[in-house]
Amino acid sequence: MDRGGSTDILKRKKALIRSYKGSTEQEKAEALAAKGDYFRHSSEDECVVVPRLFQHHDLIHSLKSSAFIDIGTLINKFNHIHFMDGNVLVHLSYGNNEDSILIMARPEPCLEGELTCHWADERILNVGIDEYQFLHLIIDDGHSMTLVPAMVQEMTSKYIKVRLPEKSYEIGQRRARRYTCRNIDVELDQSGFFAKGELLDFSPIGFRVRVLPDSHSSFNWFNSNELVRVHLRNNNQIFFSGICKCIRQQGRLQDKEIVLALADENNSRFRPNNTRNPRQHLTSSPALSFEHPFLNKRVQLEVSDISTSGFSVYEDADEGVLIPGMIIPELVIAFAGSLEINCVAQVIYRTKEDKERVRCGLAILDMDIDNYSRLTDILTNAMDPHACVS
Repeated sequence: MDRGGSTDILKRKKALIRSYKGSTEQEKAEALAAKGDYFRHSSEDECVVVPRLFQHHDLIHSLKSSAFIDIGTLINKFNHIHFMDGNVLVHLSYGNNEDSILIMARPEPCLEGELTCHWADERILNVGIDEYQFLHLIIDDGHSMTLVPAMVQEMTSKYIKVRLPEKSYEIGQRRARRYTCRNIDVELDQSGFFAKGELLDFSPIGFRVRVLPDSHSSFNWFNSNELVRVHLRNNNQIFFSGICKCIRQQGRLQDKEIVLALADENNSRFRPNNTRNPRQHLTSSPALSFEHPFLNKRVQLEVSDISTSGFSVYEDADEGVLIPGMIIPELVIAFAGSLEINCVAQVIYRTKEDKERVRCGLAILDMDIDNYSRLTDILTNAMDPHACVS
């Protein structure tokens, strides 16, 4: 990129940030669209990274009431992120403007309080990183954020090097942990508005998605105050379909990041039945296991009670992975004596029992006749040891 082009981009960035100051979210989105695509495309053949806006200035103002962590604990956090090939967020501002951005970076092993992080996207050069001022490093583990007021030593188009402080702050405790996920397609549908994209992360109570409107649709048609239907799928297999409400959004008319929350944590899958199959608490509790459709990781939980139509389990309130409405295509229920039963299940409800636990109910959607006969036999014998089912 020539120097003239770089200067032109910087001028437009300054205008954009000024237009953000004191604006509502809708006005910011309109400003982004009005200023053109220079964050995305500075020329016909050059793609530019799009930074995320920092949305939680209220957390910065509440540091006095936040918990401290010492430098030893902080170094262990950074080294763990490096070992897991994870990222941290670098918080930057332009001049004296209140609006600021977040850039992802990969930390190197941390020794003696010095840390070097390489930008996760090499196209960061096109943002004009040298024109920004460093504010903080941020570690987001999905459950809370660690804000690190480090001292910058060097910042280039390839990396940033900082000196870690003696103490940092734990801020932004969430109701439930967020989990990063990949390769999950998302569709939004609202009264003629239709958009497609990807699922960025989720918690048991909501999702964060990045979507683009359909070619015959526009974000001008999207009403953030109304409910929207969300479909989540992978390889044409649907894992979730439900009604959500928009919590916040950021981006341009071309694409947006939207945070969605479940409109109802109880899913009415079936019509109410006056005669409900009796739920039983077995002496030796069975265990269920399945590959989580959004995480691609194996999950194991202990069954609390069970019937021929479904079962319930308990999860930690702040570490849950079961989302009401989520479909589990291959779930295994393991009983004592190495007996295993396979089924398709769906999470129906999520109810808070106390401060530490939530109760989740799952319905059995499909089970072959042999597995159903074995389950019926187990439950009948548990209810009446002298009964015999043929």
